[in-house]
Amino acid sequence: MRAFLDDLHAALSDERARHLGHVLPITEGFTFGDAADLTDRASRIALGWAAVLGGRSFHTRMHRRGHQGELHSSTVERAIDKALLARLDPRGRLDFSDPDAVIDLETVRDEAGMAIWTRADLGRWPLLRHGLGLPAVTSTIASGREPDAGNP
Repeated sequence: MRAFLDDLHAALSDERARHLGHVLPITEGFTFGDAADLTDRASRIALGWAAVLGGRSFHTRMHRRGHQGELHSSTVERAIDKALLARLDPRGRLDFSDPDAVIDLETVRDEAGMAIWTRADLGRWPLLRHGLGLPAVTSTIASGREPDAGNP
């Protein structure tokens, strides 16, 4: 997946890249039946990333296609965030403006996929920031933060 993102970014000029609307590869995929099933499965996957999150700031972002009126993105996002906060180091916290990591949950009909992206990932592959609805970052030096040392 990381090689795909490297290749994609290398192949695109700035002019062409601005025409891509949404590129978010997944590392975990599953099917689900209803909102409760989705929330349960997604929470279990996210809890598997608790060690990566440690005392870091994070939030969950869900993009839903299908299940209109049945799935509510904000409800699922809050449930996953709540499960993680209960498991994390007390320093772990939600941050929607400049998180250390973002958990992405994508659904298309009854299929779901998830990935976790660190600040370093988001800096390395700017297309991810756009797909996650985050503001563009000009550099990690400008923000006063060092890039994350490792990726999950």
